Amino acid sequence: MIKKCNVSASASLFLVLLLGAFLFSGCAPKNDTDVVHDIPPVRQVSSEQASLLASLKGQSPQEIKAAIEEEWPTLSSEIIAYVRTAKEIGNHEEINITYLYGSSSAKGEDATGEIHDGRFDDQLVAKLEIKERKESIYIAVLCMNGLFDIKEDNLTRVGDAATTFTIEKGRNLVYHVGYEQAILLADYFDLPIIRGKGSNAEVITASKALVTDTDYYQVAVIVYPGDTFNLGNMTYTTAR
Repeated sequence: MIKKCNVSASASLFLVLLLGAFLFSGCAPKNDTDVVHDIPPVRQVSSEQASLLASLKGQSPQEIKAAIEEEWPTLSSEIIAYVRTAKEIGNHEEINITYLYGSSSAKGEDATGEIHDGRFDDQLVAKLEIKERKESIYIAVLCMNGLFDIKEDNLTRVGDAATTFTIEKGRNLVYHVGYEQAILLADYFDLPIIRGKGSNAEVITASKALVTDTDYYQVAVIVYPGDTFNLGNMTYTTAR
C-alpha cells in the first residue's frame, strides 16, 4: 500500500509540473496586437502608397528598393520632415535612413503617444540613425507609428535611403519632396517662393504658400538645374 501511494503521489506531481510547463510555454496566450494595423496611425498613407507597400511582400531587397525609388521618390524626405518635427531633431543633426523589411515582435507608439505590446508582419520599416545619438529611431512606413524593442535580426536589410538629390532640367523641388516640404525647405534656405506667372507673378511668404486657400499649382520655389539638396544634414548647394 505504501508503494502504491508513492506512485500515485509521483504521478500527481508529474501532472502538476506538466501543466505548469504548458502554461508558461509558447502555448500560453500571446499578445496578438498588430502595432501597424490595430492601433491609431500617426498618418494615413494614400491608397496608391498602401498598395505599393502591400506589393513588396515576397520581393527581393533590390526589388523593394527599386520600387520605392520609382514609385515613392519623396518617402525619405517625408520621413525626415516628420521626425525633425515630431521627435524634435534639430536641422543641425545629421540623419541617415536604412530601410528594413519583415516581421517582428515589437512595441508600437500610436497617434496619441500610447505604447502597445504586439508585433508586425511583412512591413517596411525605416531605421533612422542620428549622429551623436546612441539610440536609433524605428518607424513603420505604412502608418508612421514609432516602433520599439524590435528584433532587427529578424528583418531583411533593404538598403540605405538617398537623402541627397540634384535638381534636373524639367524637374522642380516639389517633384523630389512634395509641396509642403518644398515650401518648408524654401523658407529654411531662403529661396524665393513665387505665385503666378509673367507680369502677375509675385513673391510670397512660406506661411502664405501653405494656407488652405492657396492654389498650389500657381506656386513655385525658384531652383535651378544642378542645385543640390542634402536633407540628411540640411545643406543646399546652388549651381549658380
